[in-house]
Parts: sequence; C-alpha cells; structure tokens
Amino acid sequence: MYQLLIVEDEPIDREAIKLMIQINSQEIAGIYEAGNALEAMEIFDRVNPDLVIMDINLPGINGLDTIKTLQGKKALCKFIILSAHNEFQYAQAALKLSVHDYILKPAKMEIIAASLRSAIKSLEADSLEEKSERRLRDRVDSILPVVENDCLRAMIAEKTDVVKTLFSFLEISMACGFCLIIRCNNLRRKVLGAVKADLKRMGIACVAEQVNELLVFLILFEAPAEDSLRITAMNITLNTLHEFGSIRWNVGVGSLVLQIHLLHVSYMQALEALSASADTPGKHRLYQMPSQDPQPSQDSPDNAPDAYSVSDRKGQQSSGAIARSAVCYIQNHYTQKISLNSLANRLGVTPFYLSRLIKQDTGENFTDILNKARLERARELLLTDMSIKEITYSLGFNSQNYFSKLFKKYYALSPSEYRNQ
Repeated sequence: MYQLLIVEDEPIDREAIKLMIQINSQEIAGIYEAGNALEAMEIFDRVNPDLVIMDINLPGINGLDTIKTLQGKKALCKFIILSAHNEFQYAQAALKLSVHDYILKPAKMEIIAASLRSAIKSLEADSLEEKSERRLRDRVDSILPVVENDCLRAMIAEKTDVVKTLFSFLEISMACGFCLIIRCNNLRRKVLGAVKADLKRMGIACVAEQVNELLVFLILFEAPAEDSLRITAMNITLNTLHEFGSIRWNVGVGSLVLQIHLLHVSYMQALEALSASADTPGKHRLYQMPSQDPQPSQDSPDNAPDAYSVSDRKGQQSSGAIARSAVCYIQNHYTQKISLNSLANRLGVTPFYLSRLIKQDTGENFTDILNKARLERARELLLTDMSIKEITYSLGFNSQNYFSKLFKKYYALSPSEYRNQ
C-alpha cells in the first residue's frame, strides 16, 4: 500500500483528484493534501509519501523547485506534474527532474488514474531492483574479508598482477600507499575492526585482515600524499589501541611507496620496524631512511612515534634492509638524478658496499634496477601523447639517443617502433 501527497493550490481541484483516487485506486492507503510548497515539505517530512501529484503554479515556491527539494529527501518517490503550461521549457525542466509524468490541465480523471497506476508499477519495479541491489551488496560485503585476505597474501607473495586485479574488484585506485602491521596478544578481530573503522572514519582507505598472528593494513591514497600521513595514520591506530586497555601490542610502519609492486617492500620494512619494537609492549616505530627526519605529530598518545632506520638496531646495520631501502628509493625517485654514490651517501654506506648488497639481495646491479624502473615507465608514457624527447628528459635520461639505444636493448624495438606497433 502507498502514501500519496497532492500539492494543488486550488481546493476544488484538490478535492476532485482526491475523490477520483479514493474511488479508483485501491493501492493508495493514505492521501494527504497541501496548498503550497511549504505545506508540501512539512507533510513530506512527516508522512514520507511514495507518490506526489504536483501543480507547477503554486504560490511562493513553484512546483518544479519544490520537486527538486523533495527528491533530495527520498529517492524512491514518483512525481506526477499537473500543469496548465504546454510550453517546451516547462516540459524540458520536468524531464531534467526525471518526473514520472507531465499532464496538461484540464486533465480527464482517467488520464490521471492511468498515470497513477503506471507510477505504482514503476515503484514496484524500483523496489524489486533496490532489494536485488541490496542483496548483491550484502553478498559482496560478506566476501570482503576473504578478498582482502587474498589481496594481502598476494602482496606478501609479490604477485602484483593478482593485487591489481583485487584492487580493481575492491574499486581501489592507488597513487601511493604504505604498510602498517600490528602484533597484539588478544582481541585481534576486535582490534582489526576498530582500527579499520577509525581509519575509514577519518577518510583513510585501507585493505586490512589478519595474516597468521599479525594484523596487516595497506593504507592507500588515490592522490599523491605527504609522508606525514604515515604518522597521521599511525596516531589514529595508536589512539584506537590505547582504548583496548591492557592488551599487549606493537606496531610497525613501512615507508610510503608510489607503485603497487613496491607495497611488498613497505611490508618488509614494517616487519623490520615491528621486530625492532618487539621487546617493549606498546612500542611503535616508523621505518625510515637514515637521512630522513620525520616530524612527529603532537596528537600521538605518547607524543612521538620512534623512528626506526636501517642502522639503529643495536648499532648494527641490516644488509637486507639496506638493499631493500635502496631499491625502494630507486623505484620511487627514478625520474631524478640518482647515482650509486649519492644513494650510498644517503644510506650511510660506501658505494662499493651498497653495490655488493644490492647484487646479493636482487641479483641485479644498481644501474640495471634504475634503467628497468625508467624503461617500464617509458613504455607507459609511449602510449600517451608525450613526445619521445619529453619522455627522455622526464625520466632522468640526459640523451635521447642513449634512451633510444637502451630501450631497444631491453625490448628489441626502438621507442618509435614500440609506439607504432
């Protein structure tokens, strides 16, 4: 059964429409009347009608503007316009508002009755569609934990194509992101849900699930973000964890990365930071390059999260961490003028030592990793309108000729041939 609101400033017309509907429409359970827009809005808020018959010529606010306001209050409501205007501009305005019908006055009662029956059928169809969509959303929501778990495990296993596919399913677009890991001794599911909800409440998107005994979060941003957002996300996490009282917990945060395949690097760094804080429950550490100087937020419960660098664990350098930091830096700064010497200086080691660590950890040398990062991006840019010269210098190459020779060496095609294939 449906509720109907008649908005007509002429009492005689209003009564005639009401009488006709009472006689011909068994589906209408209640009929309400308004003589102007303000009355219509008050009744609409009170009774939440399913159908509205609206005159355009109303004192004060006209019928079209009234419909526009009421549509914002309830999506599933059908509007039928009664109008003495047959000018195109009124019909066009009604069309833009997606009203169900536009009936010219004077209208025969059978025409109004037919329009009302049609609107009721449309309401029934919309209701079925909404129920179907709701069931679909419920099914999707029920499998989200499984999808997020698969996404995290694919990230850990460095299955980038799988991560991209699952991001697409989750409707996630990533410009940058990082990994945050929580280890706690109790209430893991509650902690997971609470931290996830608090991050999302603050507008921070994340993929999070329990992986073995760890709570793994991928904090993701659709637009480029400042590294300070890592601290913001960590502070939100710490505030939530402190609400759980006496449980023992540790948090580690990896560096901010710009590409999906580098989320694994951030994950490994978060593990390193988590390991560094493992001896002291309630400890929280950010992973950072040694030359960086993070600016702690004043909102942190303990004032400032510790900064964990690759060389601060008992004064000993972690060779794997240094190599991963080097690769991560290259992958995020390949458009800049990077040299082995400058990167070694940034990491606080000698160029020879860094070169050996990178080779041991990746099987490739510094130059190969840098060139691959640049050339992979070049392949993407060659599908755009950028000129080859613009691409050359945007990626940090000094010579278009050298770039072309290097590209052909890797892909057996020149940049021009690749673009035109």
